[in-house]
Amino acid sequence: MDTTIECRPCLPTDDREAIALCLYQTDPYIYPHLGGGDKARAIALLARCVDLPKNPHYYENLTVALIEGRIVGVICTITDGYEYSFLEGLSIPEEDLPCVRHVNEGYYLPLIEENLEIPGDTIVNVCTLDKCRGKGVASALLGYYLEHRVRAYPIYLDVIADNDAAIRLYERYGFRLLKERNGYRPSGEPLLCRFYRKEK
Repeated sequence: MDTTIECRPCLPTDDREAIALCLYQTDPYIYPHLGGGDKARAIALLARCVDLPKNPHYYENLTVALIEGRIVGVICTITDGYEYSFLEGLSIPEEDLPCVRHVNEGYYLPLIEENLEIPGDTIVNVCTLDKCRGKGVASALLGYYLEHRVRAYPIYLDVIADNDAAIRLYERYGFRLLKERNGYRPSGEPLLCRFYRKEK
């Protein structure tokens, strides 16, 4: 398989399900929970987000990585001062409402509120398909974003504290640790995360 990685802004014509699968696989605590444990429902919901202008996962907030023309990675970034909403415009099946509301209250609302308070860009996700990990996709995405897609500095991101590979990548690109804090886990148990910042 050719491992040449192409990175570019997400297009309105890009494969929504491929984008949603990247998001789904990036965090074991957030995205799988959206479908109440049903992978297909979670991916369908995330795919709809890509077309909603106020959603953090709107296509204009995404940069994609492709190998052989297929999306294998996504970076999602939001900019301060814009009032994002995860739920606005989403049609959610009744059976998924409790889970989606729980994730919205525990993860999206704090993220959106913090984004209004801090200046600059926030990286929400750096995603690589499971089958493409270790091939430089995340590094290519982050490098492309920093060179071509930054809208405002400083840049912030959260990472689970035991994700050593991601932490090494972010520190290599100049992100510096600000603090450790508890992140979102649907069970309510503590999840130690690290909050990073990068200056221009």
